[in-house]
Amino acid sequence: MVVVSQFSVIAIRVDYHPFGVGILLFAASGVVYHLKISLNAIWRTKLDPEVKIKKVIIDRVLSFAFILAIGFLLLISFIVTAAISILNDTIREVLPDVLLYAAYTIDFLIRRCADTLKKPN
Repeated sequence: MVVVSQFSVIAIRVDYHPFGVGILLFAASGVVYHLKISLNAIWRTKLDPEVKIKKVIIDRVLSFAFILAIGFLLLISFIVTAAISILNDTIREVLPDVLLYAAYTIDFLIRRCADTLKKPN
């Protein structure tokens, strides 16, 4: 343990990175597995009683892959939002006001269309 000063952050050196990552993966897959069980109970789906261990492992790997894919898409969304926020002042200076209001209107219409597509009939 290293303490730099009275008001700084305490850094702890841990040499068990692979072990910690393995525990994290196991715990995350367990959470997804229990979420699947809960959703199956809510939707009243019947499970096959003769499920093999290979199927359980494949399901856990697929669920973890879906979580990674969603996390990647969320990261890309954050990066694009940050880039737009950074370039917002530049866009306001370069583009005339009419074009800026047109861009805001198009953005609003796209969001409204996406919201109406999400709603069930």
